[in-house]
Amino acid sequence: MSYDLILKNFVNTYPFLSSEKIIAFELKQKENGEKIGIISLEDGKTIIKNITPDGMTITTFLEIPNFNNNLELRNKFIYDLYKIHKFKQVDIAKFMLMSQSQISNIISSFNKK
Repeated sequence: MSYDLILKNFVNTYPFLSSEKIIAFELKQKENGEKIGIISLEDGKTIIKNITPDGMTITTFLEIPNFNNNLELRNKFIYDLYKIHKFKQVDIAKFMLMSQSQISNIISSFNKK
C-alpha cells in the first residue's frame, strides 16, 4: 500500500479521511490513463476516487450494509450493484472483499431465475 498516495488522495484532500480508519487500499490505472483508488474503511464504507487523464476527480462513496450472515440479502445487494447501478464484477469483488468468480456466480444465479 502506498501511504503517500493515500495521504495525497484521501487524507490531505477530500474526503479528508483519518488514516487510522483505512483497512485496505488499491490503486489501478486503466489503459486510457485514468487512475482509480479504492479505499475500504473499518466501518464498512468504501470510497472510490477516479482521476481522469485530464485531471477531473470523481469521488464515489459506497456504504456496504452489515448482512448479519444473510447470504440472500448479500447476494441481492451484489446483483443490484451489477444490474441497477452498473458496477463491473471486478469492482464489486473489490468492494465486497470477494473473488470475481464468486461475484460472477451470484449474478449468474439471479439471471437464471
